[in-house]
Amino acid sequence: MSFESGLFTVLTGTVGISAIVASRVRPMEGSQGETRPFLAYSLQDDEDVSPTHAGPSTTRRVSIDIVSVADTYEACRALGEAVRDRMKHYAGTPSGSSVAIRWTRLETQSDIEQAVPPGTEKPLYVRSQTYRAMYRAA
Repeated sequence: MSFESGLFTVLTGTVGISAIVASRVRPMEGSQGETRPFLAYSLQDDEDVSPTHAGPSTTRRVSIDIVSVADTYEACRALGEAVRDRMKHYAGTPSGSSVAIRWTRLETQSDIEQAVPPGTEKPLYVRSQTYRAMYRAA
């Protein structure tokens, strides 16, 4: 199982998050017309922590961007808080996963200026959070 699958399991397996988004957790970004609220995530800098004399290390470090998108600021804030509560200092092996997440840490959080999707008058509210994580794949 990949790190992305483990991350999906962590996010969708959390009652506080799934109560808000159900299973609307997407890689990269949601599509136009996506039912809101939803989460989108992407990975950057997935790197080998440090090679060993025996070759590449099995421990990796990654940056995770998680974006909460909702129709109201209150819903966006609540979703962002639920994600933060689950992800900050998370360590464990997600259910059914072969990926052991050693730790996660919130690096940055920001509310992005509301945007109006094409063809609508209703704004979207977006909160972006960046986490650093260390994990080991089996």
